[in-house]
Order: sequence, then structure tokens, then C-alpha cells
Amino acid sequence: MSPGRDRILSRGSVVACCLAAVLLSPLALGGCGKDRIPDPKPMTSPTASVGPNPGAIATRLEQGPAAEQGYWYDIRLSGFPPSSDITVVCRDSITPDGFKTATLTVNDTGAAESKSFCYSGEGEEHWFTADGHDSNRVRWAARSVPLQAGNVSVVQGSAAAFGYWYSVTLRGFTANTDVTVVCRDSADPGGFKTLTLHTDGGGAASNQRACYSGDGAEHWVTANNVTSNRVRWAKAKTSPQPAGNVRVSQGTAAASGYWYVVTLSRFARKTQVTVVCRDSADPGGFKTFTMRTDSSGAASTKQACYSGEGAEHWVTANNVTSNRVRWTKSAGQANLTKGAAAPAGYWYVVALSRFPANSQVTVVCRDSADTGGFKTFTMRTDSSGAASTRQACYSGDAGEHWVTANGSLSNRVTW
Repeated sequence: MSPGRDRILSRGSVVACCLAAVLLSPLALGGCGKDRIPDPKPMTSPTASVGPNPGAIATRLEQGPAAEQGYWYDIRLSGFPPSSDITVVCRDSITPDGFKTATLTVNDTGAAESKSFCYSGEGEEHWFTADGHDSNRVRWAARSVPLQAGNVSVVQGSAAAFGYWYSVTLRGFTANTDVTVVCRDSADPGGFKTLTLHTDGGGAASNQRACYSGDGAEHWVTANNVTSNRVRWAKAKTSPQPAGNVRVSQGTAAASGYWYVVTLSRFARKTQVTVVCRDSADPGGFKTFTMRTDSSGAASTKQACYSGEGAEHWVTANNVTSNRVRWTKSAGQANLTKGAAAPAGYWYVVALSRFPANSQVTVVCRDSADTGGFKTFTMRTDSSGAASTRQACYSGDAGEHWVTANGSLSNRVTW
């Protein structure tokens, strides 16, 4: 629907034009070649007026009162079948195929008129068709004082997830109607969000969270094509509230250290949140991934990432920083001793104790040459939570040698 025309499909009352009385006489039809018999029932009412010829359909348009945009169509019909519904299509030079279609019901004389059927503020010529019959075409005559459609203002609202909220106020619009509001900024002057505000009995409406923006220098709205003032965001005097909340807790033992259990809350609903895992050894972040929030703005994962390095562990979520956590040692213990000679160096003799009974324990062999681990395998504990192997892995590199078992560090042995 074009913004210059009515968007409210309300029908005005259909007003009967007049009662037509037809008086015929042979003299009135002189020159037609045939005599006509006068109506045997002449009209006697002193208020009757002479209308169009019987059966002659007439459609006429005149410029109506000023509308929200342009002017109302003053539509007049006559000569249609009595008490019938007539399909009327409003047209103008911009939309000659029609921008509104509805019906008008003619009275028992086949006439009807309406000054609130449709309006237009676009194009040079305006006309309508009624059951396919074209009306005359009219060019609007400008009024000396155009009708004010209303006033709209914007002020900077509270801090939003990005930038600030638009606080929008409407005044002087048509009472009890929907007003189309389009939020705009310098980065997107064509508009980035469209919403409707419903005016009260005084033609006013407001919304303190109509939309928000952190882009562009200037921010404004249009309301039914009436442009508001433009606002440049002023920096908040106090730090804005974070866009959400993120917490980290120690999870289960991982191949090295422990898993990060990440919980998000108060983020934007059903959106992707970028999470970066960090620790004291790599504060710039060692893993980045995304989490999608639910309808309440929350999300969680128990195996986001893991770390066995550094004293403190934390994440950031959309640049919001979590709490910092220091891992507590696992209840299990791993012990390493130097074993027999191997193809290169010596075998690792690994003994586990105090782990959960009858469980799988992930063991990673490490040395000074490969601190991240050069072999990973599993050991199954017995009913007492213990397990051992004399040929777990071997290393021929000089320096220190050790293992981790579900994140628990063993002692270090040098050979």
C-alpha cells in the first residue's frame, strides 16, 4: 500500500443523493422520430428534484475534504440497480490499476455517495470505477492551509543491547487509529524497523522502547510519513548495564584439566552469542564458539571447552566477562615411576588410586618435549577405584616425564 494513501479500510456512511423524478412528454423528446407516452404517475412531492435519465448510469468524482495525505474522494453514483452492492475501485496516476477496492450499497433509487471511502495524496489525476464504469478525472486544488497530519518526536532512551532505545511520542494524529512508525538512522535512512502505535482519544501515543540503534550519527523516525526531529546519542553518564550475564563453573575432568560449564542469562532472546574461553596461560582466548539463547535469553553447556593450564579460568560472551574459577583437584591420584627400557627411553609405569570405582579414566602421557601430550589412552578402575599399567607409553626425550589422569597431574620423573 502506498504511504500517500489511506491504510485504514474504514467505510464512511453512504449518503443517499436525491430522489429522482422523471417527467416525460412528447415535446421533451421532439426530433427523436417517435412519440413517447408520459408517465401515468407524475410526482407530486414538492421536494422531488429532476435526476438523470432512467437507466443512465452516472459516476462522478469531486475533491473531498483534506485527509491525512491529500484529499478524500467525494464519490457520487446514480442510475445503478436499486439496493445493490457496487464494487468501487479508487485510482490515481501513480496507481492506475487501483489502490483500494470495496463496495458501496446504493439506495432504492440506485444512488449513493461517500466522502470517506478512500483518499490519495499522490499523482496528478484521481478517479474511480464503479462496476467498471469510469468516473471523471480530478486534479486536486491545493488548500491555502494544509491539514497537519500530526507531530512526532524522538528522544534518547535507556541503553539497549546495542546503542540506545528510541523513545517515540505522537501528538495531533487522528484519534483511535493505527499510525505506522518507521525507525531510521544515518546508517540505514530507508528504515530498519517498522511498527504501529495506536493513538488514544486525543490522537496521542508513545513508546519508550520503539526500537534501538547503535549505528550512524543521527537517529529519527517517520510516523505516517511525518518526519521527527533527529537525535545524536549522548554518551551515558554511567556505564550501561551489560547486555547479559555469564557464569563459569568447574565441570568434569577432561583430557587436560576440567571442562568449562558455561551458563548465559539475560541476553537477547533467540540470538547467537559469541563465547571465548580464556585462562591465565592464554588470556586472549584459546577457543571461540557460539551459543544460541532460548526464548528467555538463556543458554548453557557443560562441555564448552577445557583447560589444564593456568591458575584462573573464565569466558567472555559478546564481550561480557564471566567470573573467574580456580580448579579444585580431583579426588583421584596418579603416580608415575620409571619403567623398563623401551624402544626409545623408558616405559611409563602408571598407578591410579582413589578414582570412582569401575570407571574409565583418561590418561595423557606428557614430557618436557611435548607438554601437550603425545599419547592418550584409557584405564578402567577396579572396585576400589585403582588401576595400573607398566607399559602405558614410553619416551626417549631427556627431561621431565609425567601424566594426567582425568585432569589430575601426576608427579614428575626425570630420566
